[in-house]
Amino acid sequence: MVRRFSFRTLILSVLLMLAPLPKAQSDLELIFGRGDTGKEIEMGRQVYDQMKKSGLLSRNTAMVQRTERIFSQLVACLPQKLYPYQVVVVASSEINANCLPGGYVTVFEGLLTAMPEDDELAFVLAHEIGHAARRHTMSLFKKLQTDYVIAMVMGGQQGSSYLTGAFLSHSREHETEADRFGTELYLRAGFDAKVVSRAMQVLADEGDKRGQRVPEYQSTHPDPRRRVKEIEKTAATLLERGLKPISVTAPDLSIQAVFGKIPTLSSEAVSWFPLDAGMQWSYRVKRDGATSQYSVRVVGVSLVDGSSVARLETSLPSSKISSQWIADKDRVWRRGRLNSPDSPWAVELIIPRDNATEKLGTKEFQSLGYEDVETPAGKFANCLKMRVRGEGTPSVICWYASGTGLVKRVQEGTGTEELLVSLRRPN
Repeated sequence: MVRRFSFRTLILSVLLMLAPLPKAQSDLELIFGRGDTGKEIEMGRQVYDQMKKSGLLSRNTAMVQRTERIFSQLVACLPQKLYPYQVVVVASSEINANCLPGGYVTVFEGLLTAMPEDDELAFVLAHEIGHAARRHTMSLFKKLQTDYVIAMVMGGQQGSSYLTGAFLSHSREHETEADRFGTELYLRAGFDAKVVSRAMQVLADEGDKRGQRVPEYQSTHPDPRRRVKEIEKTAATLLERGLKPISVTAPDLSIQAVFGKIPTLSSEAVSWFPLDAGMQWSYRVKRDGATSQYSVRVVGVSLVDGSSVARLETSLPSSKISSQWIADKDRVWRRGRLNSPDSPWAVELIIPRDNATEKLGTKEFQSLGYEDVETPAGKFANCLKMRVRGEGTPSVICWYASGTGLVKRVQEGTGTEELLVSLRRPN
């Protein structure tokens, strides 16, 4: 909120370097779908997991509890919750706060020290929640993709200057919108209207002390003194219109809303069922003389409570289906209906021991040895061959190649055959 370039700026810069130019609108929606926010959540979760691994999170219990208490009060007043909002405190003396994709808000210990009053911290958190609620990461990403094309046409220094100016302009626009949203959320959550601009005043004073004042057109944020006046004006207008605090119960901010209740696992990878981010399999299906194709892609992988949870997107001729998967030791788990926190995890596949049969409920998984398999995607040696039977459904023979996954599947009785036609591995 204070720095000229925030952590959000860094994340977006990395995304832009990694992402190709969109071939069509649907390509962008693979990352930021209009209705499905799961990919944003997983993206933010990956950054959060990396911060956790790197030891960046605060161990100051009092600071963490204070932040979570105020944050929960604000989130409870949101009219619509696109994400399972979460807040973390970063062990840094820097006076700053940021919002990652997917509703993950980060607050630095330095900001908590600089703002001992709850009302001050509440406005900063409400502002960051505003970035998430308005999906500013998605918006900025899409706008910069278009700006990048224009800059490429311009070329040279002119194009570079245009892209920089466009980024700064979009960022200031989002900061202003987050101020307005944050002001309303702050008031709805019952914080003191008389000091609504105090947090911004603190940030402005800190900027002056550190010599961080720059011309507005060179900054990612509007002028802080002007923001103070605009916040006060917005608050006055809302109160004149009769805005009142609402009485709510703070929500549960646990990750179960995103990943469900994770099963207890041994954290051992399954070579027959790799789930690396970026992998994509394309299959050809032959049935009754007709041919069709579908593909499966690992959109992202999040480390949750020690388990690697992969999000898969299956692209069928007329639809796309998202699901979460965990491959662990000799079992593969699947979870559908990702928008429902109550959606359970279920065992989709068991890898049986050699020449053995494993049973689970009405399903039976039988080892049939190993065979070489040739498909349009290439030759695969020593593939695991197994039969899967289920009550009321035809049995299926499957072949899995180590490090590749499913390469062939045949439904007994109907003769339906699926063959791997292409495999894309992450760079």
